[in-house]
Amino acid sequence: MPAMGNLVGRWLNEWLLVRQLGQGGMGAVYLAQGTDDRLVAIKVLHPSLAADAALVERFHAEARAASRIGHPSIVAVRDLGHAPPDLHYLVMEYLSGRSLTKALEDGAMAPARVCELVSQMLAGLSAAHVRGVVHRDLKPDNLQLVTDPQGREQLKILDFGVAKVLGGPGSGQTVAGTLVGTPEYMAPEQVAGDQVDARADLYAVGIIAYRLLTGVLPFTGPTVLAVLMSHQQDVPASPSSINPLVPQAVSDVVMRALAKKPEGRFSSADEMRQEWLSAFRARRASSVNLPALGRLGANPASSPGTPPPATSAATPTPRPPPRAERPALRTLFTVRLSPPGRGALRLPCVQVSSGGLLLEDPGPALPSRWRGAAELELPGGSTPVTLEVVGHVTAQQAREWGTAPGHWVQPVKASDEVRALLMACARGLTPPPASATPAVGDDPGIDRLVRSYGDGRQEDPYGFLQLRNGAPIPEIRRRVREIESVLEAPLGRRLSPRQRQELEKAQARVREAAARLLQPGSRARLDAERGDLAGVAQAIRAGISVTELAAARDEYLSRHAGGASRSRIHEVTARAWEARGRFSEALEELERALKADPLNLGLHKAYWPLRRKVFPDLDESAV
Repeated sequence: MPAMGNLVGRWLNEWLLVRQLGQGGMGAVYLAQGTDDRLVAIKVLHPSLAADAALVERFHAEARAASRIGHPSIVAVRDLGHAPPDLHYLVMEYLSGRSLTKALEDGAMAPARVCELVSQMLAGLSAAHVRGVVHRDLKPDNLQLVTDPQGREQLKILDFGVAKVLGGPGSGQTVAGTLVGTPEYMAPEQVAGDQVDARADLYAVGIIAYRLLTGVLPFTGPTVLAVLMSHQQDVPASPSSINPLVPQAVSDVVMRALAKKPEGRFSSADEMRQEWLSAFRARRASSVNLPALGRLGANPASSPGTPPPATSAATPTPRPPPRAERPALRTLFTVRLSPPGRGALRLPCVQVSSGGLLLEDPGPALPSRWRGAAELELPGGSTPVTLEVVGHVTAQQAREWGTAPGHWVQPVKASDEVRALLMACARGLTPPPASATPAVGDDPGIDRLVRSYGDGRQEDPYGFLQLRNGAPIPEIRRRVREIESVLEAPLGRRLSPRQRQELEKAQARVREAAARLLQPGSRARLDAERGDLAGVAQAIRAGISVTELAAARDEYLSRHAGGASRSRIHEVTARAWEARGRFSEALEELERALKADPLNLGLHKAYWPLRRKVFPDLDESAV
């Protein structure tokens, strides 16, 4: 399908299209202003689809389906219209929040927040299902987080563009050979092309809840076919085995929603919502499940095809010690650390397992995944260790779970001595006194290593990580892994406190530089300012949303006055050269256009194919 022309500046009856918010397979969504100054979102069907009566009817069905639900968790559809000659559109409430996809960039969410968001999602779906409407394409991109008039976070379900109205015209099986939905979130019966009902939406809710709780998808694969086969064949690890903060009862609800056959799932969204809320209320009578801790948001130890590890009879789940025992543990075992923004802290340990420990702290949450030097204090001495923050327990969660507010932390590359201390505490034993640790001198080699990743080079993340401009994502990831390996190796040895701290600061700088290049939004902005067109192309290829790209472009053009005008002149000239078959001249003009407006998606779509045409032997595997 050809790209849909940008309609910004056009009137659709009483609506002026102000800015494009996004574009999908069936059309584009615009921010629009009415003659009465109201702001709305308008979804315009792609003109090339207007001749297909069935697709136009599906587009109209979305408007009718969504408008008749009328639930706070479902975007409100105001009107349906047509502008000659071939523009069909629907008018929706404008939501100024951010998509759940964007929120997930921060990794796994706190269980209490997940509880509320999934509850709202299920409430909205229940209202849709009661009216015979199945969404069939639930995914984070179609879920928007907004703030309600009372200042509370609210979830809105968008895009009923592939909704099926059960019992109505066309409610039968999907046309053979078509696949409706998004591979990572499709129920097995959707994959097989079988009849779907409301339980397909509940399967998608299970996947979304799994990702919110763990930071990862339960079904993955190198190809679309592999993902689809995984849905039908694989059993993922349970959320509680990946994230120790997920209560077992909540994990059980998610796993039931992911049953391969519809009859194994909940019978309705309302039933799943009741079980979901009951699972969270059950936390009052249960403890936090704490298997060996792993980094949240990383790939689980088990592959998607591996059944979850047995934890019942053979390996009982560790539970927090009774309240009466906590003072003894608190006085026995404390930790000194200095997180950013909090200064030096001395926190008592109130719960411990062989994998990690809970430090009591009523203060604000520490930065997620922060790593830093710490001292484990026990009778007779202390032991240095590097800790990583893997979770936060709020005061409300602490009351519900019968534990203390604070932070779950995990030792990183812990020594045998530290592991022995944790194992002793986890078993309720009095740990052996920590042996006195002789002073350790500085290693000149460590200082040279740290200097090579000092503060001064971070302004240029490419140079800092020793990467070429426009490096593709796999190359960046490989380089970051190499550097992390080099910086982590000395941490397994005894080091002076100063050098250990300097190494950890260098690691943090590497992670910060990597994030600037691996996050599409930040990389697009960085490379646009550098004039690195290949880098911008990499950001586009990495999946930057159309909305974020448009926002980045607006920011860039506001700082570079006249860029859009100059770009347009070069683009028109390029089209003229191209029409005359002068492709080299056209390419030069397109490059000048992109230099002036480097975040223009349309120009990138024209420039790179033409460059490959002019230079067919040029190695452009990176872009």
